[in-house]
Amino acid sequence: RDMAAAAASASAAAARPMLGADLLTLTSDAPHARALPRILVYLCEYLLERTERLVGVGADAPTATADIMQLLYEPMDQDMFKAVRERFNKGDFYDCKSPICMFRLLKAFFREMPSGLVPPPLVETSFQIVSAQLQKAVEAVRACSEYDVWLQSQRQARGGELDRWYAGLWKDHGGEGVPSGLERATRDIEDLTNVVTFQVSNPATEFEEFFFLLPKQNRDVLEYTAVCLAKLDIAARRDEQQHGNNDQELLVTQPVVLLALADGFAPQILRPEMWRSGGGSANDREWRHKLQVAALMACLYFVKRKHNIMTTAERESMDRPNQTSISALLIHRSSTQLKLTPVVLILYLFSDRPRPSKRSTTQAHTCCSDLLPLFRSSTSVKIERSIVQQNISWFTPFMEIGRPGDSAHTDA
Repeated sequence: RDMAAAAASASAAAARPMLGADLLTLTSDAPHARALPRILVYLCEYLLERTERLVGVGADAPTATADIMQLLYEPMDQDMFKAVRERFNKGDFYDCKSPICMFRLLKAFFREMPSGLVPPPLVETSFQIVSAQLQKAVEAVRACSEYDVWLQSQRQARGGELDRWYAGLWKDHGGEGVPSGLERATRDIEDLTNVVTFQVSNPATEFEEFFFLLPKQNRDVLEYTAVCLAKLDIAARRDEQQHGNNDQELLVTQPVVLLALADGFAPQILRPEMWRSGGGSANDREWRHKLQVAALMACLYFVKRKHNIMTTAERESMDRPNQTSISALLIHRSSTQLKLTPVVLILYLFSDRPRPSKRSTTQAHTCCSDLLPLFRSSTSVKIERSIVQQNISWFTPFMEIGRPGDSAHTDA
C-alpha cells in the first residue's frame, strides 16, 4: 500500500503544472531538505554546469561573460521556447540543446508565479532599506577629501549643480533632475555609489534582518537562486582572469555579469504592489526598477558573504577600512577622467625633441594644475602609470605625423 501511495503521489506530481503554480504546491513533494521546486533545481544546475565548462576553454572560445550576456539579451526561437516550456511545464525535464531557452525558462518560472517571491509589503520594506544604504554611501563619499578631487576632474565644486544633484540622489524620489551636460558624470558617481554600497566588506545588517522576515519557503528559494546567480558571476570572473584581466579591477566598477543578472531577474522576483494595480507614471516605474535592481544586488551580496562566494580580491577587501576603499575609488575615477593628461605631461617633460610651442607649454601647465591634487597621493602615482600604459595606443598615431623636428610633429 505504501508503494502504491508513493507511485500515486509521483504520478500526481508529474501531472501538476510546473509553471504558474504557488510555492506550496511546487514544494509539497520536493526531495531536498530545503523545500525547492524541482524545475528550479534542474534549471539552475543546468546553467551552472554549462558555464563552468566554458571557464578556461581557450582564447579563441567565447568568454563566460559573453555567453551569459547572450543568454540574457540574444533573441530566441519563440517556437522552440514554446515547445520546451510545454514539456517542462508537464515535468518532462530533459537536456535541451538551447541554453537560451533554458535561461529564459528560469526567468519565466519566477514571472509566472501567482505572486512575487518577495511578498509586496516586504518589497516596499526592501526598497526603504536599500535606499537608506545608498544614501549612507552618498554621505560617506561626500565626506572624503578625494570627492573634491573628483569634482575638480568634472570641472565642478561643492555646492554646484552636480554636488547638489548627488546629495539628493536617493532622497525624495531621486532628488533634482540630471544636470544638463553632466550625464556622464552622474552615471559615473552613481556607479561608484553602488560599488561602495554593494561589496562583501559591507555587513548590511538591516538587509540581513529583512531576509529572515521572508516566509521560509520563499527565503529558501530566493537564497538558492541567489547562490546560483552569484556562482555564475564568479565563474565569469575566473574566466576573465584566465583571459588576462586583473582581479583587482573588478573592485572599482560594478561586476558586469552580476549587475546584468540582477537587472534581468529583479522585475520577476520583486514586484511592487503599484504595478499590480496599474498605477504609477513612467518615471515612477523607472525609479522603482532602480530600487528593484538595488534590492536584489543587496540580497546577492548578503548571500555571497554567507556562502563565501568571493574572488580573492573581494576576500582581501574585507580587511580594508571602508573609508580607505572609498578614497581609492574616487582617486581611480578622477585619474580615469583625466586619462589623457599624463600622456601630454610625459611628452612635454621627457621628450628629447625641440621644445614645444608656447601654446603647447600653456596646455601642459594647465594639465599640471589639474593633476596636482592627484599626485599628492602615493596611490595615484601607481594608477597614473597604469593609465599611461593603457593609452600608449592613443598617441601612437600622432607620432607618425611629420618627421621628428618638424613643427607638425612637435605640436602632435
